[in-house]
Amino acid sequence: VSAHLTIVGDYQYRDIARAYHQKLITLISSLALEKQVVFAGQLVGQEAVLRAYNDADIFISATHMQTWGLAVFEALATGLPSIICETIGAAEVLTNKKNVLTVQPGNPEAIAAAVTRLVDDSALYQSLGKEGSAFVRNTLTWKHCADSMLVVFKDALKKLDKLNL
Repeated sequence: VSAHLTIVGDYQYRDIARAYHQKLITLISSLALEKQVVFAGQLVGQEAVLRAYNDADIFISATHMQTWGLAVFEALATGLPSIICETIGAAEVLTNKKNVLTVQPGNPEAIAAAVTRLVDDSALYQSLGKEGSAFVRNTLTWKHCADSMLVVFKDALKKLDKLNL
């Protein structure tokens, strides 16, 4: 099986990102993987982002402690099976083995095992793609957001009414 990795992101915006990028370049070179790993940089424009998702087979967000992770939901919306760290904000609303696979942060072996699982288990691969897309399309909508806010407001009004305020 021929595998390729495309790394997307702005690795020039901070010293730590530049240092990590250089560390990856050195590692890739030492393993002679220059033909298998591509740094795409920061994608600009909706078409470029959509093309990247459509060209991929698996989306991986190895981010630790990111508050939400919009890219995760963009990838899921396209039906792309996704692997995320369990400490990213998106993991709070997604379900491991139902609409994503979650892994521990800072654990490349766990990520590799999750990728292998998706490659070897076509039923899981198809299911995660379908369920992830359905979750985004059915849950992350303006209507769903408005309906959820109405529930909160109605509950608050009931509590205020009980307090005679």
